[in-house]
Amino acid sequence: MPVVSVLAVLLLIILIALRPVANVQKSRNEVRRMDLVHIADAVAEYSRDEGMEILALIPTAPSSVEICGDSKTGSCTSLLNLTALLGTYLQEVPVDPKATDDEHSRYFVERLSSGHLRYTAPDREPSTESIIEIVR
Repeated sequence: MPVVSVLAVLLLIILIALRPVANVQKSRNEVRRMDLVHIADAVAEYSRDEGMEILALIPTAPSSVEICGDSKTGSCTSLLNLTALLGTYLQEVPVDPKATDDEHSRYFVERLSSGHLRYTAPDREPSTESIIEIVR
């Protein structure tokens, strides 16, 4: 019986240490953060090289626009289409790890009154975490 108790305690310690669900959620949040960085860098480089026209498509806060995730057909009704950035600035438009369709990336962008752009990933995990965002 003491052996079973010791094994149970060891198993409990291992499960607490590994926290598989929390680790997966943290990993997906890091993917979201890096996706936002890639998008922001691509938009900045494109704007610098090709002109500022793309910035005119981004609404001023508190309104935001979702970035279209469909880089194949570009069918992005009412979404920000970044297909012009593909190839040179982005290999593909990143989408949230838990996005349910190709069109919706679940990443958003808005222009702040300061002129900076805020990129957000609202589908963070767990939902009690603060929204993932970067400002450039």
